[in-house]
Amino acid sequence: SDLPSESSQESQFVIFLCDIAASAYGREYLSSCHKGQELLKNMCSVLATAPLSQGCAKIKSLILMLLYNISINQKGLTLLRSEPDL
Repeated sequence: SDLPSESSQESQFVIFLCDIAASAYGREYLSSCHKGQELLKNMCSVLATAPLSQGCAKIKSLILMLLYNISINQKGLTLLRSEPDL
C-alpha cells in the first residue's frame, strides 16, 4: 500500500496543512475546532501505520512537519500527547 506521490492531491493537501499550521492562528484553529482535531488524529494514524519505505518518506516527513508546527501551540501539544499512535 504505497502512499501518494508528492505531486498528488493528497500530498498537496498535507503541504497546505503544514502552511496553515506554520502560523499561530492556523495552529490555534486546527487544535481547537472539532474537525481540525479529527484531521490531526488521522494524520497521527497515517504516520503510525504507513510503511517504512522510500516512497513514503516524503509524505511522512510532511506529516511530521505538520505535527511539529501543531506542537508549538499548547492546545496542540496537549492534543498530540493524548494520541496513542504517537
